Amino acid sequence: RPAPDNPWYNPVAPHPYSVFNDFNHESDYTHKFVDDVLKYWVTQYHIDGFRFDLSKGFTQTPSTESTAGNYDQSRINNIERIADQIWSVDPSAYLILEHFCADNEEQALSAYGLMLWNKVEDGYYQSAMGYPSGADISRISYLAHGFTEAHAVGYMESHDEERVMYKTITYGNSNATYNVKPLDSALNRMKAVACLFFPVPGPKMIWQFQELGYDYSILFGGGNTSPKPIKWDYFQYGPRKWVYNFFAALINLKKEYSVFQSGTMNLTVGDLHKSIRLTDPSMKACILGNFDIVNYNVIPYFQNTGKWYEYFTGDSINVTDVNAPLNMAPGEYRLYTSVKLAQPDLGNVGINDPEQSGELALQSFPNPAGDLCTLDFYVPKNGTAQLDLFDISGRKISEIADKKFSTGWYTVDVPVNNLTNGVYFVKLSSAGMVKTLKVEVQH
Repeated sequence: RPAPDNPWYNPVAPHPYSVFNDFNHESDYTHKFVDDVLKYWVTQYHIDGFRFDLSKGFTQTPSTESTAGNYDQSRINNIERIADQIWSVDPSAYLILEHFCADNEEQALSAYGLMLWNKVEDGYYQSAMGYPSGADISRISYLAHGFTEAHAVGYMESHDEERVMYKTITYGNSNATYNVKPLDSALNRMKAVACLFFPVPGPKMIWQFQELGYDYSILFGGGNTSPKPIKWDYFQYGPRKWVYNFFAALINLKKEYSVFQSGTMNLTVGDLHKSIRLTDPSMKACILGNFDIVNYNVIPYFQNTGKWYEYFTGDSINVTDVNAPLNMAPGEYRLYTSVKLAQPDLGNVGINDPEQSGELALQSFPNPAGDLCTLDFYVPKNGTAQLDLFDISGRKISEIADKKFSTGWYTVDVPVNNLTNGVYFVKLSSAGMVKTLKVEVQH
């Protein structure tokens, strides 16, 4: 432990969340050290700002796990002192807190100009998976926290939270005609949650490869911060790239139109049938999502009658009753605006053809493969599908899959680190059809 007379550290942290040594943020020596370090990073490296981990620990007030988040004026004072010092060097610096304290304390810090992490993962998990319990996402709005400024940094996943895509393909809901779990269905639901995430005023955070539907568990490799596969090949796979393009289109909307930055908000998002209404002098927006696993008549609650334009399809509707329900398919999303916007180019071409023609589809990434080959395949009809690996002589090396699949896209990782360098073939058989793909292995 630090010695009791040391000028910086508490011998024992007064709060229950300390990792290693805990600073005494009321010590003049700590003030000098923190101020010098932060000034150095701003002046010498010209960084844009800081995100402070466990900012609820910036206090000398003794607490337990049940009381650590209670309102603490001394903690507010300590954080505001740090903020003042940074802003005296760079008034434009962004300051973000991983705080998770009582709303009234976070309100005070937000009003002072700091931004605060806003964890809304459970509501988005449940929505993506198609379960009504816990599907409320209303806390994505900074207004739900009592903030007067859009300072709630919303996120669905992080280094501490499970991946939305992993939850969806692992635990997603289903019925006889619709299944959340297949790759194409899960990726579509990633777009649906994004549609009711990015447009809400306030900053948003996405985690590594979330924009490509990253589907390895946060616990892969042994723990939250253990190394995870770097799946650059996802960028080459059509449906994943479409999610990337979809995220980009929504981010561009947020950058270009003030209604998505500071518009007034009304949210009806407590269950699987969601409506978000945004209004400012330039435009109105009404964003809808059906996260159910059945068709549902979603009430839009349009702000006014008249013509509304759907952003992604370019279609328009003439609204005569703002509460007239709109029938929406499972996982369907819509973004209506009162002003016609240019339809985004999401690049949804090519790989989608099998869904139109009812054929098998099979592709691999990367190719050539080193230690791991990822296969993406499409099954056009419910039934048994078999996936086998052969060497160049036609000898069957392994059976990758032989089971019943519902119609849809699927993905499977195939270890090839035990294979010698050379050419191999993957054969997909289902519904009386066969698809073969050449895969090269290079270690």
